[in-house]
Amino acid sequence: MELIEEANRHKEIPYFVILDEMNLSHVERYFSDFLSHMETPDTPFELEGYTRRLDYPENMFVVGTVNIDETTYMFSPKVLDRANVIEFKPQKEDVFKVFSAAGTVGKMVPVNDGSAQAFLKLAKEIRTGKFAVDEDLTHYYTDVDGDFTGSNLDYVEGVFSDIYEIVQKYDFEFAFRTVKEIRNYIAAAYELLEKTEFNLNQIIDEQLLQKILPKIHGNKKEIGQMLEELTGLCDKYSLVLSKKKIEQMKGKLAKVQYASFI
Repeated sequence: MELIEEANRHKEIPYFVILDEMNLSHVERYFSDFLSHMETPDTPFELEGYTRRLDYPENMFVVGTVNIDETTYMFSPKVLDRANVIEFKPQKEDVFKVFSAAGTVGKMVPVNDGSAQAFLKLAKEIRTGKFAVDEDLTHYYTDVDGDFTGSNLDYVEGVFSDIYEIVQKYDFEFAFRTVKEIRNYIAAAYELLEKTEFNLNQIIDEQLLQKILPKIHGNKKEIGQMLEELTGLCDKYSLVLSKKKIEQMKGKLAKVQYASFI
């Protein structure tokens, strides 16, 4: 609460709330007010015994870390709709480096002056609808059906329309909030990357992996055919990261007849 008050007093800089191991309890049970206020920031919090107005600050950002084991809880669709899920899996060679370099920690380097303010400025612009991706229409994409030469936004809509057609058949369709989050992610990626590095297929791949696949779970009859169809879609659009994850889910499905994102 003190951080929220301070963030409201200093709206020109961003504040970050980091919730370590946030799924040791059901996230919805302690975080539901925050999830709601993220979408209705003009509505103040109502706290018993708190007499002043407490607004959800636009300059506050929430990051959570989770582990998945028998002591933790999985996320509900309500939480997943409002988040990007980023999975970290260490490579074998990195794990075994600890034997020879135990106890070493990389030096922390502060960001350049003005980075925090620039981050907040971009976040506000994206939230209010900035989408400069279509200002440069020199990007052309090829899939197995031939060349696509429409706008970048038309291409994104076409790919996710294909994804929607697949997942809808198995009751995993997504709605307005997910599409809005995907659009914002693409807009932010375009602003942050050098234009020579911006690859729309790669950004679409990241959003299929981070926004759509985490909600998929079930037994072989429920999701087996869907995963096969999504594999074909990944091949069509060269979505490498998503295909790798789907193959992992298919492998688990074959072994234990049930699979989920994690």
